[in-house]
Amino acid sequence: MVLEVAEAKLARTSAKRVFNRNVKKLVDSINSKDTAALIESRFKDLKQLWDDVQRKHEGYIESLENSKTTYDVEQEDGWIDEMDKVYDDVLRQKLAYFETVEEDQREIERQQEQISKEKEDQIRKKEGDKAIFRAEQARKVEEIAFRQEVENLEEALAAEIDKPNPAASMLETARTELKRQLEECKRVNGEYVLLLDAETAGYEIAWFTSLQKIYSQISKKIGDVIQRKSDTKGEAFDAIYNLDDDVTKMWKRLDEKYGLPSKLVDVVVCDIKNIKHLQEGDDQSFLELINTVEKGYQDLARINMESEISNSGTREWSREVNRSTSKVEQKNKFPYLLQFLQEQRKIIEYEPSELRTGGDHARKGRVHMIDRDGKFIEDKEATKTTRCLVHSSSTHNTADCRVYQEMAPEGKVQLLKEKRACWSCLKIGHRSIDCRQRKKCNSDDCSKYHHDSLHVAHVQGVAFHIPYFSRPNSDADGKESGTCLLQVMKIKSAVNAAPLNVLWDGGATISLITFAKARELSLDGEEIRLSVVKVGGVKEEMRSS
Repeated sequence: MVLEVAEAKLARTSAKRVFNRNVKKLVDSINSKDTAALIESRFKDLKQLWDDVQRKHEGYIESLENSKTTYDVEQEDGWIDEMDKVYDDVLRQKLAYFETVEEDQREIERQQEQISKEKEDQIRKKEGDKAIFRAEQARKVEEIAFRQEVENLEEALAAEIDKPNPAASMLETARTELKRQLEECKRVNGEYVLLLDAETAGYEIAWFTSLQKIYSQISKKIGDVIQRKSDTKGEAFDAIYNLDDDVTKMWKRLDEKYGLPSKLVDVVVCDIKNIKHLQEGDDQSFLELINTVEKGYQDLARINMESEISNSGTREWSREVNRSTSKVEQKNKFPYLLQFLQEQRKIIEYEPSELRTGGDHARKGRVHMIDRDGKFIEDKEATKTTRCLVHSSSTHNTADCRVYQEMAPEGKVQLLKEKRACWSCLKIGHRSIDCRQRKKCNSDDCSKYHHDSLHVAHVQGVAFHIPYFSRPNSDADGKESGTCLLQVMKIKSAVNAAPLNVLWDGGATISLITFAKARELSLDGEEIRLSVVKVGGVKEEMRSS
């Protein structure tokens, strides 16, 4: 038994010696930073040797117990614990080494990735610089082409601007081509700006703005020339358009057609002869006569033929001519006639001045009428001087009114409905279908007949393309255009009271009022017996209560 214990102890000692040698070899490999494969292989061998040491130690303890030999348990456990510490220390060194190796590998990979990224950035930057360079060159090419077009157009414009008959179509074509070139500059500038950073791009936008300014200036010049040519079109233009830009011949031809004194005299005399016979109290027609005579005199004065118009036959003028203290020359009366007519015009214009008369009294008591739908239609005479529906003023038109322009689309339509105004001209007194200024809307190829300011309301679906009142059959002054249905007017009964709707009946012998309105006005009456003849001659007796 003693022999077995000795052999077991010897085997354990031998296993320990082999284990320690391999520990030293593994530690040397770790310190030498050998390859991971070599270190991993030696650690695998060390692990097997450690297992063998543990088996030999267990065999030695078992042999001691079998021989019933007394031994120090703590001493033997301390031996194996010391060996275990050696193994654990080597294991930690191995793990630490592999962590270092992995960290170094990751660092190498990061460095390689950084190097690769820097290379890609350099390549990308080179490509970006090339793209920016190409875009900048393209922009320069288009700018040169644009400025060359401008230079050519300015030369053509300088050659055409003083001609009586400039080549408008050629200029318009050139302007269109310049516009196309400007759009091309806008396109290449947009591509160039997209390649730049935000700060640099902000400065480059001004490049295209400068080209736009150049285009606007030359486009305006072309527009002025084309407009001047369009203004010269007509009968006078047709008379001179083929005279090869010879100004002397042009003026001679125009003098022959329009400037002969004899023709001008005939025109003036014809205008005066065409004036209709004036009715008593027709001041408006008399003012038209004065304006016509004054205009004729000024035309004749320009050609030194003021005495060509003969004597007028009006009564006041006759008194002026035949007065004993008259200063009128018998052989040259026209200048004195003109002075007389101008004085009469001042008198007529002074009398109806709204600053003195208040302007509103003439409209009081006018009779209104209703259409076939029973809706009120205001007297045209009472509203003919109102140009702005918002302010009821004649100082400006409704379309020019700032308040009207700032209204919402629904508000504009509601205003026109309340004022019963025309959808086309924004004026009252006629239907849209009868409007002399009726035309299609100019907005977005709209096919409807309404004023441009109502287009938004039409687009938003506000309904107003329906007739909301019919033309009256008779006006307030009794000028018949058909059969008048009802003569109706609104009158005020008392302060702060609702107006009364009055029906005028020329054949009635009594005046009637409804019980409801009488009670509303707190009227007191006497009970009487009435005899009423109704339609068809039917006579009916009734009491007023």
